[in-house]
Amino acid sequence: MSKAESLSRMDWIIAATVALGAAGVDGVRVEALARQLKTSKGSFYWHFRDRADLLDALLTLWEDEGTEQVIAAAAHLPTPAARLDAVLEEAVQFDVHGAEVSAVEGAIRAWAGQDEATAARVRLIDARRVDYLRDELQLAGHAPDVAQRRAEGLYLALLGYYAAHRYASPSANGDALAALLRLAVD
Repeated sequence: MSKAESLSRMDWIIAATVALGAAGVDGVRVEALARQLKTSKGSFYWHFRDRADLLDALLTLWEDEGTEQVIAAAAHLPTPAARLDAVLEEAVQFDVHGAEVSAVEGAIRAWAGQDEATAARVRLIDARRVDYLRDELQLAGHAPDVAQRRAEGLYLALLGYYAAHRYASPSANGDALAALLRLAVD
């Protein structure tokens, strides 16, 4: 088996995700990733058409692992409050294959500020996340309009947590975020 075949598509996606978190979208370069993975660019082209294909796969991984899997992992819990607590805990402790979640979230949002196609995709994921929070808050007994406002506020607080966490701000306090969640649920 050649080196190109021994590296998986996921190996490249993970390396790209780590590079994204460390250096932003401009840091996701095929040659640099190949050096890091100790292989040739030919290995890359074994798995991807081009860099855009890799970046699309990276966004798919972020969507799946950072949204759908987090939600699914909490689905078995008996109450909306328990599910929301579990989702929040996972959201602040989540590690994206060795990359800090706050760095990846920040880099994706910076990328979305430069590229409309990425921005459109990020808006869809943001909407999915807010819709989940809203639905759980409604299940907790809140009217739809109240649940919507609280869900949006919680999500904005989480994004603020990610931004502050990137530079080790004392305001990036997971306990404060959990307290805000409890206020929103009650």
